[in-house]
Amino acid sequence: MIASGDVMSYPDVGIGIDLVAVPRVQRLLERWGNRFLQRIYTPGEIDYCLRHPLPAQALAARFAAKEAFFKALAADQVQGITHRAIEVELADRGMPRIKPHGAAEAALGKRRVLLSISHDGDLAIAVVFIFSEVTS
Repeated sequence: MIASGDVMSYPDVGIGIDLVAVPRVQRLLERWGNRFLQRIYTPGEIDYCLRHPLPAQALAARFAAKEAFFKALAADQVQGITHRAIEVELADRGMPRIKPHGAAEAALGKRRVLLSISHDGDLAIAVVFIFSEVTS
């Protein structure tokens, strides 16, 4: 078990969390529309979220996941990674996962990413854990 103070001694481990207000995303969507969507989200994310019963809630959860991913990476690895290089998709049984593209994929290398997202009412939250596989 790793004590919380010891995480920094493991350079291939990162944890990020982000909380997003759904009304803020709704305002961005109303003000900027497709321009906002195209700047932040992949085509697959846009399609999924706009079909969701509460599009702003789904968009906020994905925005939180992208921001949590940035926080989980080391500061020197974030350079050049755009929000669109981090795609949130649904894997088996509807579990969300991060699918990195381009610079995000290069920054990860062989490390793995775990994602948990949730939303309720006016809040969306995401937690990202990046780690290397332990080999013996």
